[in-house]
Amino acid sequence: MINEDRHLILVVDDDSVILQLLDAFLRENHFSVLLADNGFDGLKIFEQHHPDLVLLDAQMPLIDGFDTCRKIKTLPGGDDVPVIIVTSLSSGEAINRVFQAGAEDYISKPINWDLLRQRMRRILRHKASFLALREKEEQIRLATDSQSDAIITADGMGNIVFWNRGAELIFGYTKEEVLGRPLTMLMPYRFASQHIEAVNRVRETGKMKMSGRLLELLGQRKSREEFPMEISITHWYAGKKMFFSAVIRDISERKKALGGQEGLALFDFHIIDQILALVNRVHPQRAGLLEFHHVKSIMENVFLAGLRREEDLPVKVSVTLGDETLISNTPGFDAPFIHFDTPVPFTVDSLVKLGPGFDPATTSLFVRAKHNAPRNLEIWGAMFSSTRGRGMLDPFPFQQEPLQVLTIITRKTGSLVIRWGERMLAHFQSGHFSEPVADPFENCIIASTLMEVVSAHPEYRTSGELYWEIYRSILMLLLRRSAEDSTGGTVIWLPEAYTIRTQESLIDRYPLLESQEGAKIIDEYCQLELKKRNLGDSVSPPDDQGLKAIGQALLDVKRRMIEHTEFLSHLTRIDGAVIISHRLKPIAFGAILAANTWNGQVLYDNRDGTRSGHDVDRSKYGTRHGSAVDFVARYPGAVAFVLSHDGPVSAMTFSNDAVFWVPDYISTY
Repeated sequence: MINEDRHLILVVDDDSVILQLLDAFLRENHFSVLLADNGFDGLKIFEQHHPDLVLLDAQMPLIDGFDTCRKIKTLPGGDDVPVIIVTSLSSGEAINRVFQAGAEDYISKPINWDLLRQRMRRILRHKASFLALREKEEQIRLATDSQSDAIITADGMGNIVFWNRGAELIFGYTKEEVLGRPLTMLMPYRFASQHIEAVNRVRETGKMKMSGRLLELLGQRKSREEFPMEISITHWYAGKKMFFSAVIRDISERKKALGGQEGLALFDFHIIDQILALVNRVHPQRAGLLEFHHVKSIMENVFLAGLRREEDLPVKVSVTLGDETLISNTPGFDAPFIHFDTPVPFTVDSLVKLGPGFDPATTSLFVRAKHNAPRNLEIWGAMFSSTRGRGMLDPFPFQQEPLQVLTIITRKTGSLVIRWGERMLAHFQSGHFSEPVADPFENCIIASTLMEVVSAHPEYRTSGELYWEIYRSILMLLLRRSAEDSTGGTVIWLPEAYTIRTQESLIDRYPLLESQEGAKIIDEYCQLELKKRNLGDSVSPPDDQGLKAIGQALLDVKRRMIEHTEFLSHLTRIDGAVIISHRLKPIAFGAILAANTWNGQVLYDNRDGTRSGHDVDRSKYGTRHGSAVDFVARYPGAVAFVLSHDGPVSAMTFSNDAVFWVPDYISTY
């Protein structure tokens, strides 16, 4: 009876005494045994039972051990079964015959039983390892052949040694056509020398600069057609031999969906590197935790979602990279957070469906690496994370210290904003990637013109920088909302001297005789905020009821500030100019600016306070910009904000006998 838990050994020998000795020896060592006294019977038993190892006598009648071994190796599965030939021959010629017959080893007579035991165990261990390795290779082969991605391996000289089914489908070559040939056959000829130099450099230094990075390159099919592909390359060693492995994806269809320069620039790996470098500049402790492919995936999906429309409206969405540990490790985290019961796959379709449910100005979808596939992302929640007025214009509780996380936002078709915490790192628009310029309310002539008037407000003298910070936040929100929601317009900001004396230079079609001052609402907020701080800083135990009451009052004031700002924004939708006072009080809307033509200098100014010195060619701009220039020239100290139909907000004011024009004062990306 054969014990299936033990190795099965077939012994073939015409000597009955040797058969009995081997049978006893093998059973004593916990093997199952099959016996045959000639080669023909041995072959029949082999075909019936497929033993794990064969012990063959070299010299037998009819068919000797050498011929029996050769026939075994030709039978189904025979090549996987090791054979040990037992021989009394010891000449070099006889030993050569052993290995020429295909046997794995031999043992001399008289048999050294300890030596036989050791050789059998070694051979069986090697066989088990070999079969396990082959099974693993077969699993890998089946897995790689089922992949739509190309998986290619090349040796240290750049010659192909592995080629899966995906590679065949993408490039059009069969395995037989490429094995042993150089990788350069898969790329346009103009890139071949660069590739060879890179391979030589890795071979010399042992280092690969772009190892593991997701790159975007051009491939070449068998038909000579060039196509865009994503490729991730790694190098590794087997002993002292170097190999390169690449996973390649054909992104031709995705490029067609993107179309034009936006797609080409967005997915260039240099842009992802630049984003990582910017994060490292502002927060080096966290930059190393960002994965290149995760950042690229978010940029890609958010950008593509922004090209889509849902219910005939452009999709606007904000996505933040972070998992639960980020929130649990943030002291004092108190931002409203929605945790999805079931994570949603991070795809363009998911963003298109979820995006309209969340305002990207106030809420961001959170994504994390999937536990079972860490290269892929999933949407697991949403957090209220507004930065409107640094949280001062949000009528909800907000996180006092913004999370230090990467957020990518699309508010306009074809544009992206990249933020770290509350800080904007860069923006991407119309195929161009650029870092942000200075805060528009810090140094430039527009800021100084506004500040000169605002600093004279009694509220500023009482509340100082807090008042100015909220004042400029309201202006910023007004201009951004107006630019996003309208097809163009003008906002005129007037100092005290001109709030009445402007009728000669405009036709105020819709005057507002009774309207609210935004400055008074700001003052209410400042007084409550200062009172809250004083209560919180008091030495005595804090007055919880008092703090709660102040908190509720602050929320009410925030809502009123937002309502006032949105009211001003709605006025810009009416054709014509909106006129507001320095107290943020609307005076008129739909107004027609009709000042005399200014024939003096109009100079470009920079947001960082430096002067460009270049004249503005007014002929390149329309009536809206021209009438704003004429108006501010007629009323020095006034500021005009002109909303272009395609987004950018220009600002202009008069100083030192010239109109200064800041062409991109507010970015609406």
